[in-house]
Amino acid sequence: MVVILAIFFMFSLCVVLFRKNSCIDTLRFGCKTIAEITIRKLVRTTFDTKSHNYNHRHPSYKLHHLIAKEISFPSFLMTMNGANPDSIVKQRHFSIVSAKAIQLVQDHTQFLENHMLHSKHLSNNISKRIKWPKLTETGNQPPVDAFPWLKHVFETFWGGYKSRALKFGKQMKVLYEYLLRDVVKRIQARNIWCFKDTVLDRNDKEQLPREQLRFIGGVLLKGGSGIIQDGTHGKICKLVGENRSPQWPDMERLPYINMIVKERRHCQRTLPLFFFSHAMSEETRVIPNVWGMHTDRETWKDPEVFNPDRHLGHKERDYYMYLFGRRMRPGMHLEERNMLVAIAKLNWTLKFEHATRLCRNKIPVDLDPVTRHWSGFLYYGKEYGCKTVLHLEKIKETVLRGYRGYTRPRNC
Repeated sequence: MVVILAIFFMFSLCVVLFRKNSCIDTLRFGCKTIAEITIRKLVRTTFDTKSHNYNHRHPSYKLHHLIAKEISFPSFLMTMNGANPDSIVKQRHFSIVSAKAIQLVQDHTQFLENHMLHSKHLSNNISKRIKWPKLTETGNQPPVDAFPWLKHVFETFWGGYKSRALKFGKQMKVLYEYLLRDVVKRIQARNIWCFKDTVLDRNDKEQLPREQLRFIGGVLLKGGSGIIQDGTHGKICKLVGENRSPQWPDMERLPYINMIVKERRHCQRTLPLFFFSHAMSEETRVIPNVWGMHTDRETWKDPEVFNPDRHLGHKERDYYMYLFGRRMRPGMHLEERNMLVAIAKLNWTLKFEHATRLCRNKIPVDLDPVTRHWSGFLYYGKEYGCKTVLHLEKIKETVLRGYRGYTRPRNC
């Protein structure tokens, strides 16, 4: 009980330090020293300019010694970045993104009440088509990295995390091996390209071990699962009309869509505290306070208010959801296009309003950045009251026409 209270106190203290948003805050957490940086200039100097020193993966006893002890994470990231560049996304992935985006809009028009399920369906479909047909999640872990002596405490005090991690590691190997064999058989039988083909083609040169090939495909799927609206809808309709939906080439003339995406990321913590810490030395870890940079009142006016106009004409980098330097997210090109096209199509087709009760009172929406999301390895929003309204029947007809031929997404 004393240990649990001490850990709770340390986490509470760290949250207080994060809310201070000062230049650099340090905290002694267990046997480790943690430094948190909020100033943008310092973040660029450390994680971008000197990424070879500051962008190492935070050591995890559960991940590196129990679940995936055969995996070399530096070579894993190099393979990911080399096999999924922007040019590959443009040439081979975007037809899938466009087709699934029109399917997302069609689902909304047919089943207006299930808006939360439709977005998950979009993410999962793209993951299945481009990467692998299964979804896994690693879950949480006890604070054995901050307090190494806890490794010697009976695991029953922590819910049997060692046994569960070892069991999960075995299940993961069996699943990923099955998927890897399935991809190899498909490549031999049919000439259909996917991301895994690039990895396997390059393996003759890179000589990745079997464990690495399995892990690459499995990890890729973990990401898989009023005034502003009116103004955006007007801009889109003025550009594309009602006989076709917005496409990726239209995004250059729809900068407000990109501003909405940035503002959405600006107002959201993507992952729990401590997940993306980086080893600066053997004893000190540096954490970029992305939440603090996005809510810094010296940089942004009223940061808690949803205001896409704040990004208008911003020439420098204005948001950091894809991390920094060598830890830049490999799938950012695909994710950006996925969000931009989906949001443009949804705004073109539908209007989103507050859901109401029988007494016509609006159902309140939780706007608290801490409680409005489910925490875990993946960070996603909780269900909320929302009512979707179709703009025009003619637009619905265009959506249905495109959906019937979505294997040829250029027609819609």
